[in-house]
Amino acid sequence: MPANEQPKPKQPTAKDWRDATTIERFCKRHEISRSFFYKLAKAGLGPKTMQMGATIRISKLAGKRWRKRMERGDAADFNKKTTEAS
Repeated sequence: MPANEQPKPKQPTAKDWRDATTIERFCKRHEISRSFFYKLAKAGLGPKTMQMGATIRISKLAGKRWRKRMERGDAADFNKKTTEAS
């Protein structure tokens, strides 16, 4: 592959899809509202999602990586901005 060519993103497999959760379940599991989930996603702080047609899912791995980022404090600036705006 030429140096300037980006690799194609890996397509989710059937197993990835079965092991994934919906946004609604993800929000319930993490005790956040859907509106807050979408605010995080818009700010680039949400978990990586995969889409098949109109259905969006979050894999177990993406959820795990998101939790680690949140534990590191990656959303601290976002939380500060949203608190100040209220």
